[in-house]
Amino acid sequence: MAAVQFRRGVAMSDLSSSSLQVDPAFAADYVASMLAELRRLARGNGLMTLAYLLEMAELEAKSAAADLDPHGMPLPQRSGRLR
Repeated sequence: MAAVQFRRGVAMSDLSSSSLQVDPAFAADYVASMLAELRRLARGNGLMTLAYLLEMAELEAKSAAADLDPHGMPLPQRSGRLR
């Protein structure tokens, strides 16, 4: 299978290697992207419960990505945000 480009020139197949270190925000964003693909696959094949669970995981990954700076440090809390 050919490597697919994701972001910052990093191939998705490269990110599966345990030796590759990326910043936590990038990793969370990548995981969210993969979960979105899996959710569409599940939904398109009638696996609605699985699609729902994947969507919940995708939302959590997006939230994690939004809460971290590129160095993995928590961003200051935004006012009005529930947590």
